[in-house]
Amino acid sequence: MVIPSSKSPPLYEHLFNPIEAQKILGLPLSNHATPDKLYWPHTASGTFSVRSAYHLQICSEYISNAQQSRTTVDSTIWRFIWGLNTPPKIRHFLWRACTESLPTRKNLYWWHIPIDPLCSECSQSEEDALHALWGCQVAVNLWAKNTSFQSLQGSSFTSFTDLLVRVSNTMDEKFQLIFAVQAWLLWFRRNKGRVENIWDSVDSIVTRATIIIQDHLSHHARSPCSPAHSAPASVIPPQVGTWKVNFDGAMFQTSLTSGVGVVVPDHRGYALAALSQKFPIPHVPVVIEAMAARVAVQLALDLKLDRVSFEGDSTQVITALQSSESNYSSYGHLVAETQNKTLSLLSFTFEHVRHSANSVAHVFVQAALPLTSLPSSSSSYD
Repeated sequence: MVIPSSKSPPLYEHLFNPIEAQKILGLPLSNHATPDKLYWPHTASGTFSVRSAYHLQICSEYISNAQQSRTTVDSTIWRFIWGLNTPPKIRHFLWRACTESLPTRKNLYWWHIPIDPLCSECSQSEEDALHALWGCQVAVNLWAKNTSFQSLQGSSFTSFTDLLVRVSNTMDEKFQLIFAVQAWLLWFRRNKGRVENIWDSVDSIVTRATIIIQDHLSHHARSPCSPAHSAPASVIPPQVGTWKVNFDGAMFQTSLTSGVGVVVPDHRGYALAALSQKFPIPHVPVVIEAMAARVAVQLALDLKLDRVSFEGDSTQVITALQSSESNYSSYGHLVAETQNKTLSLLSFTFEHVRHSANSVAHVFVQAALPLTSLPSSSSSYD
């Protein structure tokens, strides 16, 4: 199965269920016969490493544990967390606490780190998120300083998420912010104590929380300024006698398709030729970028261009095309085929450009257009 045209959708839809058929159609096939090979999908190069296998194992356990925690959480708590008017790091901290993915002593022990899971401050319970931020005596003393939280201290909670749900349902925004910031400072205090052996007082947490909240609210209460825009990357037309070919690829999840766009500007900045082509959606975005590079080189050959600079905005693909080493990734055969095509050119380079400098090629990704020669009076490439 090496000829793309042989992938007949009706045949595949008849033999496989829709999900399987979509995955098969998304396989990035070479236009030429290539030998089968095994690759390791968890490294950019496709080559196995012990480090990547260890990382995969740790991540799998991490995700499994986090998913188990999320199954009992209503989506409203996530909207509550991400809607809090706090610095982003505090919202992210609350999310990690709710998914039980903070590096607490209990989690470190569960991740096979040789450490005592008991709380290092009170030694009364295993240190999970709920204990570190609510149940430990240090946390109890902190929350007791505010009468609004004293009413919750008589309640029993099964997890930090359970506690946060109660806070979101029973307290106004002011105390929600206080809870979020003080919880973050409690965790910061714990980490600082472990690393520097310096333990901040509970009173300092209350003071710092007030300062953080006031500073954040005053900053966001200012009249909105005009959003800062980075200067667009300048597009430099090719010199006379040379050619530039810009290419781009994109995936469209709603239609389960992907597309590539290629544009060839002349030395005045006008589009000499352009094309757009649709493909079934691949399993990873980098594949469609590699396919776009292959289409770009083929277009240059069809136009009989001889001195060409190919420009794309995918660092991963450009780096692979610039390398002389074998690529064992899922798109390595596309890289090899593209490099082989360039042997017919007199001279060529592959250059990485910012996305803003590749916007015209991206426009042609949006629709399937045939190869088109555009007159010099067409809109400027700039």
